[in-house]
Amino acid sequence: MKKTTNLELNQLIGNNVKKYRIACDLNIGELANLLGYSCSALRLIENGTRGTSISTLLKLTKIFGISLDTLVNDYETKPSLKMGTKPNKMLAISRSLPEKDLELATEIFMMLHKHKHDCKK
Repeated sequence: MKKTTNLELNQLIGNNVKKYRIACDLNIGELANLLGYSCSALRLIENGTRGTSISTLLKLTKIFGISLDTLVNDYETKPSLKMGTKPNKMLAISRSLPEKDLELATEIFMMLHKHKHDCKK
């Protein structure tokens, strides 16, 4: 078993963060905002030149809807895009919301959905 250095691990995690960010149709600014980071700090993480805390890794897994194992390992799987990028982006953003904000967002979404169907009648 090959021993992984911190630099290699940072690069692996950075590559995975970028891969899943793109799969969720989030730009670097949007993900940085969800994490409470600056764009430049997130770029350093994605480039593998800066490590990150376990709490940030856990936030990322929640946003991306993946396991920590998937985020920190070199699996040759592509992120699932079965629903298309817009729903993935909505899911990623909603996963980072506090419960109260998520409830409000759900109510708004349901009103928009109802309005759309009412207009089709």
